[in-house]
Amino acid sequence: MNSHPPQETATRSYLHFLAYVLPSVCFVIFATVILLPRLEVIWDQAGEHAAKAEWVIELCRAFLDYFYYVVGSIVGALVLLEKFWHRWQTFRSSTIRCLTWVLTFSVLAGLTWIAVSACLAVPMASPKPGASAQKSSY
Repeated sequence: MNSHPPQETATRSYLHFLAYVLPSVCFVIFATVILLPRLEVIWDQAGEHAAKAEWVIELCRAFLDYFYYVVGSIVGALVLLEKFWHRWQTFRSSTIRCLTWVLTFSVLAGLTWIAVSACLAVPMASPKPGASAQKSSY
């Protein structure tokens, strides 16, 4: 009697990976095309106050720029493991699930960072209620 649980097929493992990572990649594309340019406008409107915290927007750019390289490296490593390591099928399912969780978590963390940086810049970019009245009285 075989005491080992049945191995999950490669197709099922990679479809699971694709099903969870593809929406994450779509969110990163959305963040690159829509959110980051709008965030840069907000930070530009914040003016000189935002210059002290330029690292915030640079961190957002770095996350979005390097995400594609990280995903490409992971896919390349998975291809190499599948082709050249015969024991890979033993570790495939658990590794794929861990990678899926890490990539999804990193996307959520990156999008949260973009939202937080927008929240940090909005008070600096929005005019004060009494500021326009004070300027007009002079």
